[in-house]
Amino acid sequence: LENDATASELERWAAGEPCLLGVSESTIFKTSYVPNDTQYGQQTHFGPINAATGYDTFYSASQGANSDVVIAVIDTGVDLAHPDLNPNRWVNSDEIAGNGADDDNNGYVDDVNGYNFASNIPNPAPQTWTDDPGGEVHGTHVAGLAAGVADNSVGIAGIMGKRAKIMALNIFGTSSGAVVDDLDNAIYYAAENGAKVINMSLGACTDSPSTETAVSFAISRGVTVVTAAGNNNRELTDNPGAAVACDGSQGRVFITPGSYSNRFAGIITVGSTNVANGARSGFSNFSTTLVDIAAPGSDTNTTGGLLSTLPGNTYGRLQGTSMASPVAAGAAALAISLAKTRYGRDISPAQVEDVLVRAAAVRGNLSAVFKGGKALDLAGLAQQVLATDFSSGGGGCP
Repeated sequence: LENDATASELERWAAGEPCLLGVSESTIFKTSYVPNDTQYGQQTHFGPINAATGYDTFYSASQGANSDVVIAVIDTGVDLAHPDLNPNRWVNSDEIAGNGADDDNNGYVDDVNGYNFASNIPNPAPQTWTDDPGGEVHGTHVAGLAAGVADNSVGIAGIMGKRAKIMALNIFGTSSGAVVDDLDNAIYYAAENGAKVINMSLGACTDSPSTETAVSFAISRGVTVVTAAGNNNRELTDNPGAAVACDGSQGRVFITPGSYSNRFAGIITVGSTNVANGARSGFSNFSTTLVDIAAPGSDTNTTGGLLSTLPGNTYGRLQGTSMASPVAAGAAALAISLAKTRYGRDISPAQVEDVLVRAAAVRGNLSAVFKGGKALDLAGLAQQVLATDFSSGGGGCP
């Protein structure tokens, strides 16, 4: 037969050849990577973001993401002794643990894995809240979603379960309310001590010029800032003067830092979707101009939301935009690592935001609540990073 034979001609020819079973088109098959963590199958948020297909690229032995990325978790503290977090903890190699000295002259004594800004102590582990006992588990859960250890045959996996380094920054101490000075200092600390991603699953219903300045500084130092949209079931505004109280039932709200989305390229505000139906979670704040992307933050098919780490070597479920944010933060870290592995250079926060949003899936049921109806997609993100020329700081494919 000629090389340009039609499919029907090939089929007729094959039918007369007893040694051939038949003819079919050449098809490319790909694996779908699944971590071996024992409770991975119960982490329902991986399905909607096409994690298995994305991990075939991110964790590929030949072209995968092989550069460490420090993720600063500014929150209620992180139990870094947890077996699903401890191997991924950030270590300040310039500091000597327990010697009572500021060895690296960064202004903080014995800050080996982070710092507790609220209590002014080097141990960033959660402290029991005196006004709301139990709520202090939040930061450990957030850290596990972003960077829980993958493929250790234990518990759960984080979105970036390999090569992530968790910098634990506790700004709550023994209280359920954090003060702005501690938040600002934690942002500066992260930016000055090697973080490439900051996750802030928190917010305040007011504008804070000092926090805006701190966020601007972090972005200028190459740190991508990821933050929660908030859980008021209200529309966000970027105009503090047009906002109403968060505890009301009507009107738009201003959330620091979630409402800063359009003030800087490189801050990503994340809304929450329900794993069960892909729709906006009923509690999630929304905006078609300020909420850059959606990620899973609840699942009405389960009791309690997303599964992740909790203090004391345990696991549990929580829900909120607080959970959606670290899912997106882990994805941002994956993009940073893969780009650096491929091009040998750090990409800017603006570039991180760009590839994350470009690669997102467009969901019709989200178009009226989140910018562009965009939902996180790890498979698309992996391919977008590979298709983008970062070698000279260039942009991506349209």
